[in-house]
Amino acid sequence: MASFTIRIVLHEANSDHYQDLHDRMQLDMGALRTIQAGSVTYDLPDGEYIMSSQSTCSDVCALALKTASKVKAKPTPSVLVTESVNRSFILRPVPGDS
Repeated sequence: MASFTIRIVLHEANSDHYQDLHDRMQLDMGALRTIQAGSVTYDLPDGEYIMSSQSTCSDVCALALKTASKVKAKPTPSVLVTESVNRSFILRPVPGDS
């Protein structure tokens, strides 16, 4: 199973749009806004998600665009998907989880 990092920008969007996007990405795709390292959970940057899937990178990108377009179709959302073999990060722990 491959790991993917997904970055989405909703153009001309507000915080309500992004909250809807976060909910839909988790429900529709199983994409998470946090990453686990040992016993600590870290917040990903806004508009960034991770997920594991047997799909191709192109298929994940198409599904992310479809999901984001349910929230705000115009102007077309920007989507970048990267298949990850390894990750290194410096992120803020989820409050109360450090």
